[in-house]
Amino acid sequence: MQGFGLKKYVTIMEEKHAIIIAVEKYQDRKISSVQYAENDANEFAAVIKQHGFNKENITPLISEHATKTRMQSTFKTIFRKLDKDDQLFIFYAGHGFSDANKNYITCHDTVYTDLTATSISLESIFSHVRRLKSQKVIFFIDSCHSGLDIDESMRGMLSEMTDEEFEYFCNESKYHVVFASCNHDESSFSSGSLKHGIWTYHIIEALNGNNKRALERKVYLTTSSLQNYLSREVPLTLKDTFTSKKNQTPRLWGNLSREFILADFKEIFNRRRAESKTTTQLKKASFLGFKFGSIKSLSGFKKGYRAPQYLNDITRNFVRNIGNEEFTDEANQIYSDLQSNFKYKRREISFSQDDGFASILTPDFSVHISIDIDEEDLGQYKITFDVSEIKNPESLMSKEFADTFDNVFDRTSFNFSKSPDIEEIIDTIEDIGNPDKIKVEYLADASNCKIFIDGFSGYIFVDSNGISLIHRRKTTVQNLLEITNKLPSLLTDNRIMGLLPT
Repeated sequence: MQGFGLKKYVTIMEEKHAIIIAVEKYQDRKISSVQYAENDANEFAAVIKQHGFNKENITPLISEHATKTRMQSTFKTIFRKLDKDDQLFIFYAGHGFSDANKNYITCHDTVYTDLTATSISLESIFSHVRRLKSQKVIFFIDSCHSGLDIDESMRGMLSEMTDEEFEYFCNESKYHVVFASCNHDESSFSSGSLKHGIWTYHIIEALNGNNKRALERKVYLTTSSLQNYLSREVPLTLKDTFTSKKNQTPRLWGNLSREFILADFKEIFNRRRAESKTTTQLKKASFLGFKFGSIKSLSGFKKGYRAPQYLNDITRNFVRNIGNEEFTDEANQIYSDLQSNFKYKRREISFSQDDGFASILTPDFSVHISIDIDEEDLGQYKITFDVSEIKNPESLMSKEFADTFDNVFDRTSFNFSKSPDIEEIIDTIEDIGNPDKIKVEYLADASNCKIFIDGFSGYIFVDSNGISLIHRRKTTVQNLLEITNKLPSLLTDNRIMGLLPT
């Protein structure tokens, strides 16, 4: 890609692999546990997935799975897979130490009385990396105090881990980089409120794009921008966490004359903005579906009864009474499906029913069900299913929601804050003069209109109350959401969006 400033930046492409190791608990009880190491590793694994690390290329080794044999075998297996342009992240959270100027990371089965023989030297890992086809290897090392009687919030070194090995390793390649949580004579601290090592917490925040100060040009996380961010934020968090002064200086080794981009957030931020708009939009939506049937088929319709000839309160109450059994069955079925699919507890979901109306309130949305006469055919009843009052739009995109409501709805509706000028909408569409692209149908009084747009098999209905996307038939939740998400662009592309109230 094009560089910016005076530096040349390299975007890492091809396959991405990660080995993520966290040794929080040790077999040897003489070695103290490492606070929040497992949480650090799990969150690190989760956040890199949005940066092109596929699940099958992420290898986690957590506590009892992080034995010396398993770790060594994993390194060899993954190293053999790497091609020239592939990228590898290696994350380690656990105890580390130095002996005879060699640095070591500990394993789940490390023995306190025989540390060097039962741990893994970094040089043994570095030597394998030097022989790889891939030169793009980034280490994240949050190596912590081992086995000494210290405060559990301290995550420091058993003894000084020397710089020489890191410098030699990184200087051999333009794209070998090591991030470490602190200087060799300092400690690496954790936070009880964050439930993370403080340094790793900020690594995760940066990789998640949660702090724009970690980015170059607001979209690129580079080796330098990440290090600058860590150097700034870690001391601030230490100051907020502890009453006494703590020193922790994040380290970076690597050839930064041609640093590369660790993460490119352009597409991620665009997707998040789109999802944010969708979330706001869905909170205002209602999803509607109907079930029809002959009034004479209702269980309460007895010999001598006649189907309604008029639409009024008396005939409506008549249908509600004779259709109570069918209506109750439908409402109870929805309640049962919601409980089964979403695993709601009894206290999380409420049910009320009275005179042909039922409401089911959940933590995520509300469901309203009613039975009435079909206004377009007085010989039919109509049961309406309405999901609205949406508090958690993400729930609408879940498998649980689809399992409950697939092929129940045929429309999405949005209410207006004030009535639109429907005549202006009609005139705008007719002035476009392209009925193959967009056309409109309306009544003589222009009280409402139907808009047909190329690419949508249904139509858009607009009246004084709101706007609805109406499909030709009941459809899946996924299809309903896809069309709903496209509604703003459909209206904008056809010069209608600006004519509608917000």
